[in-house]
Amino acid sequence: MNFRGVAHLGLVRQYLYPVGDFALEFPRGGSDDLSLDEAARELVEETGLDYRTGTLLGTLRPDTGILTTEVAVWKTVHGMEHLRPGHVEDETGAKVEWYSHGELLGMIRGGTVTCGMTLAALTLLGAGGHPNCP
Repeated sequence: MNFRGVAHLGLVRQYLYPVGDFALEFPRGGSDDLSLDEAARELVEETGLDYRTGTLLGTLRPDTGILTTEVAVWKTVHGMEHLRPGHVEDETGAKVEWYSHGELLGMIRGGTVTCGMTLAALTLLGAGGHPNCP
């Protein structure tokens, strides 16, 4: 999303029982389907943003030592007209929050954002995507 000419990234704040605390992460969900349709469904669910176009930045493997899981990372771009402030996911109570790239980097340095999947996806975003992806 762009706000006053500055790109903002949407993260979801929710309580996660495995860590016993709130976490701030990029929206995501569990599925064997790595398609844009599945990513869009999760985006609607977690942020209220309905968007059907995106760019595949690449895929990640969260922990190759113990998991075979592959995760697709999609980038979508929204204008202010698409923003649904205060959206809360029905099932989990997750709430979308918007941060500039600089704010996000500060939260990473400060230990507020620690999710490995979010950090890896942000790296793909900064790298412009994987060379084997369209």
